[in-house]
Amino acid sequence: MPIIDLSLKLTEHMDVQGFPNPAFLTEVTHAWSLPRYLSPCKGMSKRAFLMDEHTGTHVDVPFHFDPDGPTLDRVPVDRFVGQAKLLDVSDRKPTEEVTRGMIEEAISRQRVSIDAGDIVLLRTTKARWGTNGYFDFKSLGKSAAEKLVELGARSVGIDLNSADTMSDLSKPAHTILCQERVPIYENLVQLGQIRRASFEFIGLPINMKGATGSPVRAVARI
Repeated sequence: MPIIDLSLKLTEHMDVQGFPNPAFLTEVTHAWSLPRYLSPCKGMSKRAFLMDEHTGTHVDVPFHFDPDGPTLDRVPVDRFVGQAKLLDVSDRKPTEEVTRGMIEEAISRQRVSIDAGDIVLLRTTKARWGTNGYFDFKSLGKSAAEKLVELGARSVGIDLNSADTMSDLSKPAHTILCQERVPIYENLVQLGQIRRASFEFIGLPINMKGATGSPVRAVARI
């Protein structure tokens, strides 16, 4: 079955708009470790890395914006894998937040049937991630988050760097989704490559105790 990679490649100099860039530190080089080994081994290399839990393509878990919500290690792993549906609302203007009406229109236009327990991914723009003006796009509005909860979404994913417009410090989408225990994927890419109404989504996080989120390798299996 074809697999579409929905994840950003992590680099030290990626533009993550307000989040720390990942730092990769070379701990051991092949040349340094070579004397320890015997031929034909050419030595071993490994790196250490430091980054925010919400760097690159990642998932937010409820504790991120709800102090009473579960941390990553307390979220059932099946919330990160499952049947998924894609809703395309990318014809909106960059200054328009995603609304309930846009989601309902996309469901009708695309003839998509969303069942309770589906993972719902939102393609909100045709622009390539990180290009000029990309981080200025408005994100989900309160009514959109409420609609996703009403649909019974198991998890929600978006192609922007935040489910909320960065300038809106009331964070309505995060607040609603986290309180309803709905994990949120951010910085998904290549959603336009998905051509099927229904597909399998896999976005497994690192199993970390007490985490508010985690980088993921998100894929769509068509």
